Amino acid sequence: MFVSAGALGDGAIDWILGAGRAQAVIAMAGADGSHVYARGNDPLHVPAARLPERPVVDSNGAGDAYVAAFLTYWLEGSPLPEAAAAATIAGTWACGSPGTHTDQITRARLTELLAAIT
Repeated sequence: MFVSAGALGDGAIDWILGAGRAQAVIAMAGADGSHVYARGNDPLHVPAARLPERPVVDSNGAGDAYVAAFLTYWLEGSPLPEAAAAATIAGTWACGSPGTHTDQITRARLTELLAAIT
């Protein structure tokens, strides 16, 4: 389940995981990165990626890019930390272009950037 960290109330994550509503809760926190919670695992904070060649110009589409990359990696079998790292890169990349369609990250570029940080 993907949620905005700012929209979570006290105990929401424990309730979601405890009630079996999701395998994992990913709380997206903008410039603070994201937090990944999964049953049986310690919470994981993934800081926002830094791409100096792509300064932030527009945050539209960042959440969608995050979710798309996360699901792509996770559904292909990557562990949650790797999926979250790829997702934060994709979200940061989206912030580096005006609008939501002008310069999307390619899989090859995402893989290259992910290898550089892991």
